[in-house]
Amino acid sequence: SEVEQSHAFALLQEAKGFLQDNKGFAPISEAALEVFVSISFSHPVEVISCLGCARIKQLFNEQEDKLQAFACGLLVSNCLGHLEESEAHELRESLLSGTFLENYVQCFQASLQKCDWPENSSAFHSPRRLAIVAQALAAQGLGRHLLPAVPLLVQAVECDDAVPILLTLKLLAADPRCLQILLAEESFRQNLDSMHDSGNAHATELLGYMELVESALAAGQVAKTAQALENPNAPEVMQLAEIFSSVRALDGKLEAADLEQLCALVPLAPRERVMGSLGSLRNDMTLQAFLEHIYGTPTILGWWPSLMEEAASDAVQSGLPLVDVCSAFELAAKRGHVEIQDLHDVLLPALLLPTEGSVAEEKFAELHGSAPLPFRALTKWLADFYIRLTQATNEEG
Repeated sequence: SEVEQSHAFALLQEAKGFLQDNKGFAPISEAALEVFVSISFSHPVEVISCLGCARIKQLFNEQEDKLQAFACGLLVSNCLGHLEESEAHELRESLLSGTFLENYVQCFQASLQKCDWPENSSAFHSPRRLAIVAQALAAQGLGRHLLPAVPLLVQAVECDDAVPILLTLKLLAADPRCLQILLAEESFRQNLDSMHDSGNAHATELLGYMELVESALAAGQVAKTAQALENPNAPEVMQLAEIFSSVRALDGKLEAADLEQLCALVPLAPRERVMGSLGSLRNDMTLQAFLEHIYGTPTILGWWPSLMEEAASDAVQSGLPLVDVCSAFELAAKRGHVEIQDLHDVLLPALLLPTEGSVAEEKFAELHGSAPLPFRALTKWLADFYIRLTQATNEEG
């Protein structure tokens, strides 16, 4: 409420003076800092208004004491989502480059054991508050950096207020690797079932999400396994899940524009062939449908086996990155084919490959009078070109 915000800001203004001038008595400034940290959990905007981003950054960078440095890390974490992006980016990098995340895990372990942290500091930390910090960090896209904390959060569900911890786990589970850890925690899933049966809406939401995505991943693995012998270069299911999650939630649906973006990441080419095969799924593709269309099923012609496996094999033999080859193809192609002139003027320069010299002359001579190259013919020609080029370079060296 406005009254609470006003009271919080007034308290912060009082504490600010002691933060700047402790009269030569360090515990005064330490207590003032704790006021700012505590209020940042509920009123981060007021903390930012009182201190300003520059002062927050200064506090974070100047602390030498381990406990005070950690407290400043908590303060920064809570404020990140309310800063201008340029300011938030700089502070995120500071968090990642320092010891905060490592200390966060150690502190969480101590809190679950009801021990002080740092050791002999007499500072005891709340698992609930630490879960809220993880929530703030996950909302800023730092969930992958909190993988070691996921098992600790799972433990905390059983010994503290479950609601903020469940909310945090739901945010973290947006990352496929975090979700993978949760799916392996059998006792946690049984605990979620019990909370669901007792009417805990947050447990119900997390459980439903986990089961939905687990089912999609399992279906994708079945499709991949069935095609494994014929498609040894196909990407792993978790790789594709991570690619999917880069544009949509794992329980969401891809739109056509999303799939065009994912074509560059998997990669899949020609893009127009992929987009032309969608039919009714053009703006309605779930994770399971995405995985099954990549690998193929008895009723779906997979994009990887029909478009990419041979090209991927060429890339493996030549050493040319497949992602780069597909990107250059899309840049140079017209109606799914690359004209010889565009191969020379656009595609090879895009790959930083030479268009002159004996190897280039020999390979272009092979194409004299040739029709525009479709993707498969192009990757075959390009792989041979790159292999010959590498051999010629090695012989000269």
